[in-house]
Order: sequence, then structure tokens, then C-alpha cells
Amino acid sequence: MNSHSEPAQTEAPQKNFVKAAQTSDLPIGSMKRFMVEGHGLALANINGTVYAFEDRCLHWGVRLSDGSLEGNVVRCRAHSWKHDLTKGEVVVSVPPGDEGTHFTTFATKILDDTIWVSTEPNPVGPADAAIFAVSDGANGTCCQ
Repeated sequence: MNSHSEPAQTEAPQKNFVKAAQTSDLPIGSMKRFMVEGHGLALANINGTVYAFEDRCLHWGVRLSDGSLEGNVVRCRAHSWKHDLTKGEVVVSVPPGDEGTHFTTFATKILDDTIWVSTEPNPVGPADAAIFAVSDGANGTCCQ
């Protein structure tokens, strides 16, 4: 965030970035769901760094934003899968076996108290790409 006075940024910082929220909407240590270009994304503020990721657990599609933020890890409320935001991968799965699987994350930028999110997902490995082709049919309804 700027420490000096400049005109507010009203245009995207670069191509493929869209406004997602204001920094005041996401205090340090918080995580919330935002609709960005028609997609449900979760944003988490970890010590002033904002992470954006698809708001669904890879296990049953439950909203991750309904879970808990534990340091740099999001724990799914349904079955306690843990997603490391700094690595972009599952670090605990129940039952075990899916650790290391990548989930969809997006680049972020903060300019003049506005949080901008890329409309293009961060790259994932080829082995993980098939996971994201799975239908959103559950829509987070398994365990509500």
C-alpha cells in the first residue's frame, strides 16, 4: 500500500486483472468469499499478503471460505483437508493420499487499497489439471 498521496488506481494494473475488493474488506488474518467476474473466489489476508483461490475444497466441493484460516493454511470445515496457500497445494487429506495435489490459485496485486485478482489461474502441473475439469456439481452442498 502506498505511504504517499497519489490518485486512486481506477484501471487494472495490467491485463487480465479485475477489482475484487478493498483492503478494508479483508483485515489481516481474515478470509472471505468474493464474487469475481461471476466466480466464487476466497481471499485470505496473511500478514498483509492477499491470496486468492477457488472457493471449493478438492474433496467434496465445500466452500473453503467457510473453513478456518490457520496461519498460511486453510482447513476445510467438512473433513479437515488442509490447503497451504503459500504452496498452492493440499498438505493434509482425509483419508491420506492426496497430499501435494495443487488447487486453483490466482495472482493478486494491491494498489491504492484496492485488491486486484488475475482472471487467469496460476499454472498447475499436468497431473493436476484433470482435477479442475471435475464438475462443480456438488456446489458445496455435501455437508451444509
